Amino acid sequence: MTRYEAFLCNDCGWGSKKDNCVKCGKWIGSSGVPAILCDDCGWGSKKDDCVKCGKWMGSTKIPAMLCNDCGWGSKKDNCAKCGRWAP
Repeated sequence: MTRYEAFLCNDCGWGSKKDNCVKCGKWIGSSGVPAILCDDCGWGSKKDDCVKCGKWMGSTKIPAMLCNDCGWGSKKDNCAKCGRWAP
């Protein structure tokens, strides 16, 4: 299995939106956990789509983050899009 980083497009990551958890929407501040994608959600050109809205990101990729609740323990190893385990 391959682990892919999850990213946001300009619209979903613009301004202070990039400081919100990609799963629950809570503000994360500087203590976020990087969100990941599983093989299915990150395979091929799918990894170039925004994890939140699904639009193609182009060359601008803003790292998607999880809050401490959504990224705590083994939850950080789950796909941010579908929720499956993505080691």
